[in-house]
Amino acid sequence: MVDKIKNDSKIKNIFMFFLIGVYIFLITFTNTAWYALNEGTKFYTILKMARYICYAMFAVAIFIKIIKNNYSKEMLFFYILLVIISGVTVVTGKDKFLFFTVLFFGAIYGISSQKLFKCSLFVQGGLLIITIICAFMGLADNSILDTQRARYSLGFLWSSLAPILYLFVAMLYIYARKSKMTWIECIALEIINILLYKYTNTKMSFIVLTLVLFVLLIVKLSSGFRQILKNIIYKYKKLVIAVPVICAFISCLLPLYNQQSTLWIKLNNILSGRLWQCKNAIVRYGFSLLGVHIDVEGFSVANHGISDTTYFIDMGYLRIAMEYGIIILLLMVMMYVYILLKAYKKSDIYMVSIIIVISFFCINDIFLLHSFNVFIAYIFCDEDIFKDIPLLQKLSKPIGVVIDKINSVFVKKEQ
Repeated sequence: MVDKIKNDSKIKNIFMFFLIGVYIFLITFTNTAWYALNEGTKFYTILKMARYICYAMFAVAIFIKIIKNNYSKEMLFFYILLVIISGVTVVTGKDKFLFFTVLFFGAIYGISSQKLFKCSLFVQGGLLIITIICAFMGLADNSILDTQRARYSLGFLWSSLAPILYLFVAMLYIYARKSKMTWIECIALEIINILLYKYTNTKMSFIVLTLVLFVLLIVKLSSGFRQILKNIIYKYKKLVIAVPVICAFISCLLPLYNQQSTLWIKLNNILSGRLWQCKNAIVRYGFSLLGVHIDVEGFSVANHGISDTTYFIDMGYLRIAMEYGIIILLLMVMMYVYILLKAYKKSDIYMVSIIIVISFFCINDIFLLHSFNVFIAYIFCDEDIFKDIPLLQKLSKPIGVVIDKINSVFVKKEQ
């Protein structure tokens, strides 16, 4: 009997990670040129249907978890809030990605973060390698999308996507290896980083990963530096936990700074006109609680880099604030803050470092909530952090009462 239960649990676990792997592949694949250039074809439709099957399976998994009372009342309250607001943004912002991502969050609740990230590393890393190889072999699009900067697509929707996906894959690899990481691996990762920069001229992800690998290399070569860095991270814990909040303020308010100032002009030039585009979007659409639809098409292989990006928002926190609304931005920032708290609680210094990197990177880029970024799922993995949040403990009391009544009904029926 015990063996049967163990086997059933093992089978369910294997199926769940297979489903997660398929899902991560499908949403990451939507960023490739293969997907974009096949819009309207049977291939495109099949992939879309496959994603919807994954969403349906996630919904079933959530229902089973609720029936089995797997969620804490605090987690359930927070999750219901996420589902309701993300559902509203489907109408207001005309974007389903957030809602479907929330389904994913609910389905993976309690699973191993280590296994999730290794699964993502295997799937996203494999897709990245295969896509780039196919691009050079002529089996995938490898257009020069920006002739002035000689930026190749490398098989992706836009030239910046391959190096940015590589940034996240590299961080997944670093997280998987942790203290086992060697200086040789650091150098190897940087060589690939340089090659991707040569073909795509994507500065931000290149600089960020170079800095990460440089710090990691020093950590590997100097135990004294490693200890100093560790002491700083723990000494300034409160400041580190506030990093997502600080970055959100910078991202949302920076475009509104004096447009005539020398600082604003220089930053706008460095950021390839992002501040100007974001300010245009803020002036035209403004901020709202539940988001608005911004009808702007970004550059891609489908439009050959020709698109009106006057109102295109390429800054992560600001994009969430405008497309999904201020409420969702607050919830997202709260999630990143509690990921840091959870990482500190587990003495997971690598996760603390990765979240710091992502927080700063997303001031300027849209990957705070994106198919490339699986790290946000950390808050729903392993042990439940939600039940330790005082505010959720108070707000979730009515849900606790409902759960207790439902459980008492089931107990009576069994008797």
